Amino acid sequence: MKRFFALVWILVLLAGGCQTNQGGGTGLAAVEITGHTIRDIVVATRSVMRTHNYVEAPITDGKLIFEKPASARDTAAFGSLMHGEVWERVKMRVANQPNGSVQIDCEVFMVEDKGHRAMEEERRIGVMRQGRYRSLLGEIKAQLEPPPQSKQP
Repeated sequence: MKRFFALVWILVLLAGGCQTNQGGGTGLAAVEITGHTIRDIVVATRSVMRTHNYVEAPITDGKLIFEKPASARDTAAFGSLMHGEVWERVKMRVANQPNGSVQIDCEVFMVEDKGHRAMEEERRIGVMRQGRYRSLLGEIKAQLEPPPQSKQP
C-alpha cells in the first residue's frame, strides 16, 4: 500500500512539473515576451545561445536549432558504446500569441550520430531537467528588457 501511495505521489509531482509552460507551450520550457518583434527576439536568442557555446544549425520546420557537444554526464546517460559522440540539440519555436506577446517554446534532445541521416537518433529529455532551459529563456527575456532607470535628483 505504501508503494501505491509513493507511486501516486511521484505521478502528481511529475504532472505538476509538466505545467511549467506559460501561454500554452508544448515544449520543455517556454517564456512570453511583450513589447518586442520576433526579429528582436531571434537576435537576442542567437546572442544568448552563443554565449552558452551553442552553434546554430539550419532552421527546420520553422524552428531555430542550436547544438553543442553534450556534457560528459549527458554522454554517459544518453550515449552507447556503438555510437559516436552525443550532442545536445535545442529546438526553439518563436511565435506571435493572440494577446500580442511573442512566445519562445523550446524542446531539448540528446542526439547520437549527429549528421548521419540513417543513424541519427534524437532522444527528448524530460521535465526533470527543465531548469537549465528555463534559465536560458530567462536570459533571453532579460536581454530584451531595458535596464532600470535611475532617478535623477
